[in-house]
Amino acid sequence: MRFCVQLVRNMKRSNKDALPFLRPVDPILQGVPHYPTMIPYPMDISTLDAKLAHHLYTSPDEFAKDVELMFENCYRFNGRDAAISQCAMGLERIFRKGIDKMPRVPRQTNGHSYPSRMRREASSPAPSSPTGHALAGAPAHPPRDPMLKFCHSLLTNLLKKQHRAYTFPFLYPVDTTLYPAYAHVVLEPVDLSTIKIRLERGIYEN
Repeated sequence: MRFCVQLVRNMKRSNKDALPFLRPVDPILQGVPHYPTMIPYPMDISTLDAKLAHHLYTSPDEFAKDVELMFENCYRFNGRDAAISQCAMGLERIFRKGIDKMPRVPRQTNGHSYPSRMRREASSPAPSSPTGHALAGAPAHPPRDPMLKFCHSLLTNLLKKQHRAYTFPFLYPVDTTLYPAYAHVVLEPVDLSTIKIRLERGIYEN
């Protein structure tokens, strides 16, 4: 998946085209309260980054689907003639150029071919929790402790799509490459996806 990480970096370097897609759409701040109704599955570059960092993609195919989703959301909501859609098209060209360089067995999605598998590469170590457990190590399963089970149920409800209009800023870790000062101000960052992983991997004792 290292190739996918590099591809996201390449897209972010295109500052002009990438800027509208760096963070999730804020329906309130951006004055588009109907956005969650039209776009039930939002996607942005920071979310791609977070999912890669937390090893949530099992294949390059899944990653490619999310990138496609980001572009299709833009075209659907704004129309292909809008200025922001022109940015999406510029970013999409960078994406397709990178995809063409990936080792692949062709798979068709919306008329485009993506890799269904890549060369096996050494991956970076899984991020660790403050307790020292590797988040990507233990198998995931709902907690058995009644109180933790209740917490898991509460969190699962929060993560449902009907709550995305107000939970989206907290779904994934803050991208410190975009906000380098964040790590100096917030010493123990946490987000909803990290809490869910910790719950399901038995990292919380109570």
